[in-house]
Amino acid sequence: SGEHLPLVPLAAVAVLVYVLGVLSVLLVVIFKAPEWYANQYFRSSFDFLFMRYQARTWWFGIVVLCRSTFLALVTVISPDNSFLQFNLVLLTLVCSLMAHLIWMPYKNRMPNFLEGFQFFMLMMIMGVGSWFMSDAGHQERVSDEKTGQILSAIIIICIALNILVLGVGLSVSLVFNRSSVVEELRTGRLHCLTAEWKAISRIVASMDQEHLTKLVARASHLDRSSIRGLNDFVLLEQCHIRRATLRGRRLPSVEAVVDGKVVSAMEDLEAQKELHRRCDVMSERMFTRVLPESLD
Repeated sequence: SGEHLPLVPLAAVAVLVYVLGVLSVLLVVIFKAPEWYANQYFRSSFDFLFMRYQARTWWFGIVVLCRSTFLALVTVISPDNSFLQFNLVLLTLVCSLMAHLIWMPYKNRMPNFLEGFQFFMLMMIMGVGSWFMSDAGHQERVSDEKTGQILSAIIIICIALNILVLGVGLSVSLVFNRSSVVEELRTGRLHCLTAEWKAISRIVASMDQEHLTKLVARASHLDRSSIRGLNDFVLLEQCHIRRATLRGRRLPSVEAVVDGKVVSAMEDLEAQKELHRRCDVMSERMFTRVLPESLD
């Protein structure tokens, strides 16, 4: 209305600064995190954006920010049309669930399960609740009192089940994190895993390039992705070398940052020489001393 027109420039500035400005700064921080993570001030200031996610999916905060922004804009885009609001919210939830199932971004298994379950329950509540939306052409359906009571009960059950599962998941996580028995079991599993890794690494090192290529060719895309992820992990944590491609980048652990400077790999000839030199040193140290002990 004409009464609010003088406030339009102020509103535009506020949107640019407090909405787009803050979102843009966070996007830049997330994109540059692999390069700036070695800085202690950066880690202490922005670790809330990365601490929940795996090193390979440090950028998943972008997805969460976009999801929250789209959900907040639903009523702005369509303030009066409930059906359009329903479709926009459902589309946002479906896209978020797809991204979650593809990447499984959280560090632990339980949060990944709880997030997927929460999306499922929210979409179910949205689907059942859509029956109560009405306009001029749907008054007869809404007036069915018995059906409305059944659907209301389903919604209440979904909400209660969602709260119950989240509460149980939180309790289990707290108990497991504080249990010394679980910690000992986890340590024992890590010892078994590393022993197998040492033995298999020696087998792989003894194979010639042709046989190794044929072996990897028989692997599924998930197996090859796991091999690539393991390569990136060892390069970053042990050699302090980061991939130049965005797909291969990951956040280093604090231990890796403290132990040595992280450099960029495969960007130029000098970086490739540095990669080969560090890998040679690591291989000599690993295959001449560590691996023979694992075969005893």
